[in-house]
Amino acid sequence: MKHPELIKEWHSQSNYLVIVAVQDENALIELCRKARTHGLIHNRIREPDYNDELTALALEPGDAARRLCSQYPLALREKAMV
Repeated sequence: MKHPELIKEWHSQSNYLVIVAVQDENALIELCRKARTHGLIHNRIREPDYNDELTALALEPGDAARRLCSQYPLALREKAMV
């Protein structure tokens, strides 16, 4: 746990996770760049079984993270039937 106080606060106040989907690794890299630009605490998750590819990103909770991720669809959600 890189940020134990942040995790403790999140756990006691909300304990919710929101998972969004991005198109590919490049989109995830761009999201990391934006998080850094906005000064958000974030952790990159790389997958050793996939050539150390970036596979996930954890952002500190809050309005800034919500706004940053608002353009992405929720992961694993079925698309609405048209």
